[in-house]
Amino acid sequence: MDPAKVQELRKNEPNRLPVVVYSFPGGKKSRKKLMVSHDMTAGDFVKFVRQQCPWAADGNVWIKKSGGRLKVPEHLLVKDLDSLKYKAADDVLYVEVLEVLEVEVQRIQRTTASEPQEEIDMSMSKMSTSVQEFKMNAADLGATQQVMKVTRGSRRVLEQALEMCVKHPNHVPVLVNQPESPGLPRIRQNYTVPRDMKVRNLRKVLLQDKKLQGPDTPWDKVKMLMAGNEVQEDQCMGDIYDSMVDPDDGGLQLHLELDESFESFEPSAFLLKPPEPFETLEDQPCQPAESAESKATAFKGPSFEEVKHLQMALAEAAEAEKLRERLRQQAEIQIEELQQENEICQSELRQEMEARLTLESQVQVRQVELQSQVKTLSAAQFALSQSLEETSAAQQKNLLLEERILALEAQLQAVEKAELAELAELPDEAPEEDQDDQGDMAAMVMVGWDPETGRPVISEECSQIQVLAPSVRG
Repeated sequence: MDPAKVQELRKNEPNRLPVVVYSFPGGKKSRKKLMVSHDMTAGDFVKFVRQQCPWAADGNVWIKKSGGRLKVPEHLLVKDLDSLKYKAADDVLYVEVLEVLEVEVQRIQRTTASEPQEEIDMSMSKMSTSVQEFKMNAADLGATQQVMKVTRGSRRVLEQALEMCVKHPNHVPVLVNQPESPGLPRIRQNYTVPRDMKVRNLRKVLLQDKKLQGPDTPWDKVKMLMAGNEVQEDQCMGDIYDSMVDPDDGGLQLHLELDESFESFEPSAFLLKPPEPFETLEDQPCQPAESAESKATAFKGPSFEEVKHLQMALAEAAEAEKLRERLRQQAEIQIEELQQENEICQSELRQEMEARLTLESQVQVRQVELQSQVKTLSAAQFALSQSLEETSAAQQKNLLLEERILALEAQLQAVEKAELAELAELPDEAPEEDQDDQGDMAAMVMVGWDPETGRPVISEECSQIQVLAPSVRG
């Protein structure tokens, strides 16, 4: 089913499970879509399927999962079936209804030929009833095991034939697997013959095999077909094997059939044919008149055994046709399921690709953003380093200025102390003019005026100190 439709169904009805029921009513494939409540039990679910699908009254209800089948657990709820253990990848539960066909009944009859007729009739009556009354008895189990055994045996035969070709390159494997047919017994035998053996010698080997000897087998009328082709009596088995068998195949299939001239088992062989017309009456030979008794005994119909063989052949042909039709229908269902799974996988792959492309585009955009941020950070780091260098240079300059200021302050203090000491040493009774001159000289010295050069020295340094002191101390 379409995943979008399934998601819409699950969104609209979250308490229900979408179910697709496959069946073969009247030999035709049918599909029915259902919505089942979570509160229903599995047993009621099976009954519900039978009510919605009337053709499933005499069939078995199975859960399809990954090409296989699961038995419906009747003790669980449908809510428990709404899990990946039972559902398919598209979130849908697939159910298959298998009818008990007449072909299976005939197969069980052949496999249980040794059982009493009453037990066989009982098992057939159970098959014709509902599934609730039907149970897997010994006959059904034996038939299933025999089919599995035949499949495994054919695989083992193929493997053994391939191993034999490797171990014995001078021999070829000949496989005979032929059902019973009118005039020929059931043949199931494997041979290993030399490559230089003639076909006529292989015929002698078959004639000498006690397993193939039958009272009614006309070996003089039997043709040998190898890989579906007629062969000559003087051909070598090695040449036939090399020309007809692929390297990957495991053996040469030998098939026996009666010659066309041997028609004793055909009903048409026993029909009276009118005499061929002659050109003129004179050309007709004189024949003695036949008596009534000779006319009555002239026609001899087929024997009971021949009619029985013919009926068996027709029944097997009809059975094979039904089985082929059923296998074809099952193959169509499997192909449809595989196509649905392929569509789901393709949609998931497309979603993953889109998500991956989106993620890659986001990664590229993030990389561009990171690169721009790295460039911005590198520029800011460079500017910060330059500002740090300028700040360190300014700090060093400030330190030098502060040291110079301290030195100037020390000089001022020393000058002041010296002047104070000189003033203290001067006599009290000095001439007024001298005092005035000395006072002027002291004032000039205190204000920083050099009397020799007539230029202010200390005042300029004091002005520099007054300008730089607030910035340094701050």
